[in-house]
Amino acid sequence: MVKKFHLFILVSSILVFLLTISFLNLKVYFDGSKESKVLSAENKKPDEEEFLVNYLESNPNYFPGIIELAKIQIANSENDEATKTLLKAKEIDPNSDVIKKLEEEIK
Repeated sequence: MVKKFHLFILVSSILVFLLTISFLNLKVYFDGSKESKVLSAENKKPDEEEFLVNYLESNPNYFPGIIELAKIQIANSENDEATKTLLKAKEIDPNSDVIKKLEEEIK
C-alpha cells in the first residue's frame, strides 16, 4: 500500500511538472514573445551588400561575390560603386560576359 502511494506521488509530481512546463511554453508562444537573444546578440541580419563587402575584404578574388556585389549596387542605383566593383572583377576575368552585361545595365 505504501509503495503504491509513493508511486502515485511520484507520477503526480511528474505530471504537475510537465503540465507547468507546457503551460509556460504555450504562454510564451501565444504572447508573441518569439524574439530571443543568443549570447546577447541582437536579431539583426546584416544586409547583403554589407556582408559581401566584409567577405570580400578577406577574399578579394572571389569572383562570384564581386559580381553579386555589383548586381546589388546596380539595383540600389549605386552606379559609381558598381563601376568600381566591376573594375575589380575585370582584373580577375577580363573576358567575362557577365561583366559586359552588367556594364550595359549601368549605361
